[in-house]
Amino acid sequence: MKKLLNTAAAFLALTAISTTASAAIITDTYSDPGGLVYLSLAPGAIHQDYSFTHDITDGINGFRPGVDTINSATLTLDAFDDNSTLNGTPEDTIGGPETFKEFFRLELDSNFIQVFEVDFSAIAVSVTTSLLDDGLLNVYLKVVRPQGETGVSDFIFRSSTLSADVTRGDGAIPAPFTALLFASLLPLALLRRFSLHNKKLN
Repeated sequence: MKKLLNTAAAFLALTAISTTASAAIITDTYSDPGGLVYLSLAPGAIHQDYSFTHDITDGINGFRPGVDTINSATLTLDAFDDNSTLNGTPEDTIGGPETFKEFFRLELDSNFIQVFEVDFSAIAVSVTTSLLDDGLLNVYLKVVRPQGETGVSDFIFRSSTLSADVTRGDGAIPAPFTALLFASLLPLALLRRFSLHNKKLN
């Protein structure tokens, strides 16, 4: 009887832990497998635009659509002009030193966000949480030359990081807790089966 009570207490404790909502920061960083990506409006350029997808559902601790809630999210784009510096070294070997401004258009899940000027620092953008209901975010970059600007607009894309502030859903039992709960319930099932067997024999 004492063993039964101890097992039941363990079950209740694990259940209470697993159903408590908790906060988490989930990040996903993307960079092109080939390294730096050069985008340019110059004739014959390989890339005038570039797209990729962030996925924060990946892994054991990933976002769970329909269970977790995203409170806020930020997209940080690491892009720089080709006459800015990279790790203290002039990065002017791809397009050459320039004096005019560089711009790109940003779209998230086909929604136009803004035209940004490429500067010497990363660009942080707040992401509408509704765009992350499925844990995926499609990012689209396109080189543009706003009216009144001169020269061939070009820039270099290095990486992108999506960071989401998430509240874990109540009642959802992560995989490690599921295994522990199963282990705690097994003695209960065996004990009951043993008791029923003894009653039949008596």
